[in-house]
Amino acid sequence: MIIEALKDLQNLCQKKPYTKVQVRTTGVLSLVSQLIIYTDKKVRCMTLATLQLLAENDDEAKDMIAKKKTITIIITMLSSNHLPERHAALSLLLELSTSELLSEKIGSIAGAILMLITIKYNQSFDAFTAESTNKILRNLEKSPKNIKCMAENGLLEPLLNHFIDGSEDMQMGA
Repeated sequence: MIIEALKDLQNLCQKKPYTKVQVRTTGVLSLVSQLIIYTDKKVRCMTLATLQLLAENDDEAKDMIAKKKTITIIITMLSSNHLPERHAALSLLLELSTSELLSEKIGSIAGAILMLITIKYNQSFDAFTAESTNKILRNLEKSPKNIKCMAENGLLEPLLNHFIDGSEDMQMGA
């Protein structure tokens, strides 16, 4: 029943873009966010996909998702053995990381950058996981704090790139 409701919500949002705004303003987004901790894996996957759809091109929705502990839960889901859940978590995290403010928040979560770097260099992950992780890390490079954390965790490329190519402000911040 929950999965069908989430599918219906996705269909409504895809047919009428204004529905996404209504979902956000009426509090439905907060209710959907709460389903991320549901025990059924299929419900969690559908919840992640629905949140991604609601966050696309909507900074206010991204901020609402980030206000909860949702980002921490999404980071935890990156280590899931259930491939669809990991892919859905990566897709949502990638969408959230496009916001400069949220990229800094993602980087500030304990262990987030380390987990992403570990996934980046772990050869046992599939191509989608590796590619999505690379994109997320590139998005996180917008923040000097994240660049510093990446360097502290062994990923030096962003630091070197910003020393070479970055603006003076970015070079000074890193």
